[in-house]
Amino acid sequence: MASAHHHEHKSQLESALIAVPDHVTGPGPAEVDSAPEAAPEFALRPWGAPAVARAPLPVFLRRMTRWQADLHRAELATLHLVGNTWRHGTAYDEYRNFLTRLSEHAGLTGFDLILAENTETVGMAYGARLDRSGAFWRHFADDLPDALDVLTAQGQVFAVLELMVLPAYRRQGIARRLLSSLLDRSGSELATALVSPDNEAGHAAYLAWGWARIGRLGPPDGTSPYDVLVAQVPRKPRGAAPYELTP
Repeated sequence: MASAHHHEHKSQLESALIAVPDHVTGPGPAEVDSAPEAAPEFALRPWGAPAVARAPLPVFLRRMTRWQADLHRAELATLHLVGNTWRHGTAYDEYRNFLTRLSEHAGLTGFDLILAENTETVGMAYGARLDRSGAFWRHFADDLPDALDVLTAQGQVFAVLELMVLPAYRRQGIARRLLSSLLDRSGSELATALVSPDNEAGHAAYLAWGWARIGRLGPPDGTSPYDVLVAQVPRKPRGAAPYELTP
């Protein structure tokens, strides 16, 4: 329903957004004047297997289907665990929690998962379209912009649900490549991501990539709220090649 209130909210939302660059080049916020880190000591391998240091190699992106994600869910959970920091003694809980989340997320409309690989898997990103019902926003702590509510109802909001790169491969632009490829395939007008307020590196990266903070979303379990970040997804010209995905 058109109204002055609606146009005011839409204008505020649009003025806060900067489109994600169509072609991602250059260093991220933590990459400026930073030399590549040492060769990785971890490869995606069974628990307890000896680590093997490898010389840096080119990193390529590859898509995983829902079926493949389910088939390799244990390896993906291991990748998630090694690429993040958890309180001592909580690793197994987080491992199991990731498996549960992945199973739920893989059933969402528009689910897509992309891996970054060379001789090993070094990062991943996945997401899905928000449900048109708007259930995702029920615990939004601030006034939800009308334009965001409308885009959600139209099925035009894509949620980035996981974005990580192994520590030894950071500061090489890999996370940015993963995100750009994921959004390029989404076909949505707007992207959103939830970032913990104490995740300074995550905030710095998203803001440097043109995202904007619009409020906070409190989980229904009463735990600490997340910052809600959004960005417009650029439209690629018809017939343009996708971002560097390998078969």
